[in-house]
Amino acid sequence: MADIYETFMAAKAIHESLGARVNIYNEGIGGTGNIHYVMSWDSWSSMASSGDAIAMSPEFRALQASATGQVTPVGSIQGFPLYYSK
Repeated sequence: MADIYETFMAAKAIHESLGARVNIYNEGIGGTGNIHYVMSWDSWSSMASSGDAIAMSPEFRALQASATGQVTPVGSIQGFPLYYSK
């Protein structure tokens, strides 16, 4: 679990530097224990600009490659995978 939080905190720093707002939380009482990594923006245009920057970020690509196998995708919003840990 510590590896996941470490990876999420590294991703948060990258995403926020590229214009996203990030919240990370763990489901509590009555929840499934899933960890949620939630990104948001002030507008659709800022989401598009940020998404383009994230897609081109060598730092984020390296982080994704290093985190392979840490999480399992559970769904998709706007075509981007959502991940959680069990």
